[in-house]
Amino acid sequence: MIQRIQTIWLFLTSVAGLLAVLLPVAGTTVLFEYVLNSILALAIILPLATIFLYKNRKLQIKLCYAVLILFMLLYILYGIFFALYPTTITASSNGVLLLWGALPLIAILLDVLAIRAIKKDEKLVRSLDRLR
Repeated sequence: MIQRIQTIWLFLTSVAGLLAVLLPVAGTTVLFEYVLNSILALAIILPLATIFLYKNRKLQIKLCYAVLILFMLLYILYGIFFALYPTTITASSNGVLLLWGALPLIAILLDVLAIRAIKKDEKLVRSLDRLR
């Protein structure tokens, strides 16, 4: 059952998180980088672990929601940081910031697609159980 569409969505979610880790975050402090990378590490590992929990779809959905919350937390932390330190944004870092800001959004969208596919599978299994 690993060959389902949500496997692709979850894998791409992890890839988007990995790309966000590899991009340098412009003008941040060491503590902020550590917190950011810790959250991103969880957001990369959880979707990969969720792929192999295909027999427990309810747990898969809960873990997908956890990943969704982690990526939203990234946006909140990044917004707080730049609200506190607005001078750290430079003209040369705007392209990196735009790309870095797009990757978690892409990951959120992919995670929502995975949640929808898992719910669709759960609905299908329940309907088949009714027929037995």
